[in-house]
Amino acid sequence: MELSETKRTKNYKSFVTDYYDLITKGYREVWGSDYFHPHYWPDGMTKEGALEYHHNHIFEKVGVNPNARVADFGCGIGAFSFLLAEKYAHVTAINSNKKQLGIARKTVSERKITNVEFIEADIMELSYGEKFDVVFIIDVDPHIPNKEKMLEIAQKSLKVGGKIILVAWCKPDKVTFAAETLIVQPFCATWGFTYMETVANYLKYFKKLGLGVNYYEDLTFGIEKSVHQGYRDFLSKVNVFGVEDVAKVLDFSMIKHINTLWDKAHDVSQMVLYSQAAYDGGLFIYPFYILEKK
Repeated sequence: MELSETKRTKNYKSFVTDYYDLITKGYREVWGSDYFHPHYWPDGMTKEGALEYHHNHIFEKVGVNPNARVADFGCGIGAFSFLLAEKYAHVTAINSNKKQLGIARKTVSERKITNVEFIEADIMELSYGEKFDVVFIIDVDPHIPNKEKMLEIAQKSLKVGGKIILVAWCKPDKVTFAAETLIVQPFCATWGFTYMETVANYLKYFKKLGLGVNYYEDLTFGIEKSVHQGYRDFLSKVNVFGVEDVAKVLDFSMIKHINTLWDKAHDVSQMVLYSQAAYDGGLFIYPFYILEKK
């Protein structure tokens, strides 16, 4: 477990790539192919119904122009990109992880979706010019080594009047040394995060870059059920997993980790424990912003 924020940030490319090479199949095995972020979960709804409710809430606030060209920064296996493709004319979906892009491209081919383009690239090295009407940055920011630069790149990728949709993983503006050391840093290390930004710093970046805040909502309390259900799903799997089940989440991309695979698997298994602790301890804030390029 890499507990040094400095080292995680400096080596973010290999750190985040190794994390998703190791965890992607496990995510799908434990939580399903479409469990890609925390979400609202009103009482009486299934997980699938809650995800749909959550996405509809975001799209309702954003507004949908069917002629718009949008970007999905950090698209993962493409689950959210495919939702965007139902709403917008064209989606440019960007990810630096080859394994996840392979899954996304296979899915887009199988579903015969023609208005999504998957690009292998590092968000920190993008240079699109004023191309997009909307840039979505959903659950990506904690993996990014420089949040201000991420926003600047997104801003430069937008047409004037374009919007950045940011859903971030933040920590409180003030955290005790004990909480930072015993919960926040292990939380980041086990989730493949470089570091978690604060809301106060994000507000500084918005002001510095001249981004207008058209909408803000704190989603933290609304996602409680999904965070806790993720924990319960993990425990239910662990209690029945055998050797054959473990094999399902392994593939040849993990061969470079063969000598330390169990140690890495142990570290990753702690992610749900630290996410539960961070959430219940008030150390995880989940803000939703709609920002406008002036």
